[in-house]
Amino acid sequence: IVGASFTKIEAERAEREGERARRVLNQQLLALAATTRDYAFWSDAVDYVHGRKPSFMDDNFDAEKLGYLRISEVLVFDARGRVLSSVVRPEADTRLSPVSAERQLSLRPLATAVLASANPKTVLQTLRVVDGQLELVVVAAVHHPEHAAQGLQGAIAMVRRFDQAELDRLADVLMMPTRLSVDLHTAESEDLHRTVLDDQREDLHAVLRDHLGQPVAELVLTLDRRLHQQGQALAWTSMGLAA
Repeated sequence: IVGASFTKIEAERAEREGERARRVLNQQLLALAATTRDYAFWSDAVDYVHGRKPSFMDDNFDAEKLGYLRISEVLVFDARGRVLSSVVRPEADTRLSPVSAERQLSLRPLATAVLASANPKTVLQTLRVVDGQLELVVVAAVHHPEHAAQGLQGAIAMVRRFDQAELDRLADVLMMPTRLSVDLHTAESEDLHRTVLDDQREDLHAVLRDHLGQPVAELVLTLDRRLHQQGQALAWTSMGLAA
């Protein structure tokens, strides 16, 4: 009975840690969505997509600003889904470059989904994996904050690549070893899966899903199993005392 109780406690703890990890990551996605909305729900953005403010990208998305906001890419689409402009955050220097045609093509369906909405305040936020790397992606409809009745005028997409630096930052917040796996080990309907490594450690796989509910990756947390060992020892001690 004692061993079973400790096993249950260990399982409940693992579930809490998995949910906490996903919640922390989702907070990043929500913060990115707030930033994207701030730029999209703005008269300057409306003017830009209509050709009235050509300096919009230069004024708002230089290398320093992208680094501060931890934004990897920004794309602006017109109401027909065509890319008007884009920037990629530089890694080694301050020179900006446009998003590649291949990347633009892969992000366009998300922008198209937003542009197809009748709601000018539409925001799509999702997770995806590209070339083995997790990405946080938000697309927000461009509209005038004081004239929403005019409808959406375009869309802005922002991408944060969840690289090793981001993963290290997450591990610091969670205060446990954390890694990312794009090789899904759980059934499609499962959100959590535990794998025992040895007597002292186990891996908890927390599934990450996109905006359609499809699994895209797993956060893998290494948990301490010493509680399980203590439960087993106490169970054996109890059995010895009862004998």
